[in-house]
Amino acid sequence: MKRFIITFIFLIAVCVGFFYALSVPRDMGDCRAESGVLDLTNSDFTQTRHSLCGEWEFYFGQLLTPEDFANGTVTNRAIIEVPGSWNDFGYPIHGYATYRLIIKTNEPSLMMLIPHKSQAHPSFGLTANKYMKPER
Repeated sequence: MKRFIITFIFLIAVCVGFFYALSVPRDMGDCRAESGVLDLTNSDFTQTRHSLCGEWEFYFGQLLTPEDFANGTVTNRAIIEVPGSWNDFGYPIHGYATYRLIIKTNEPSLMMLIPHKSQAHPSFGLTANKYMKPER
């Protein structure tokens, strides 16, 4: 009986160690968004995760679509630091806005690598290459 308990505890410890090793994030890379652009053209998406932190384009009080940017009708562009609160940049606490980040990459299936809505705030829309990412 004592041997069974020791074996059982050992197996539990091995399983916990295995799942912990799988949950440890991979290297986050050293890229950072600057002036609304994140350049990942030389990045390896199989070995490295990339943070979207940095300077994003910000349009307070506007809900913009890709067509608005294509038509050139967008005004009042600001750059703010993400993550962060727009309140820290002098905007009112309550309101709505469009955040925009252009990601340059050679990865044709980048859309498959972006988390779906259940992993982010529920009131957002995600557009890539002028196409809205469908909900799952």
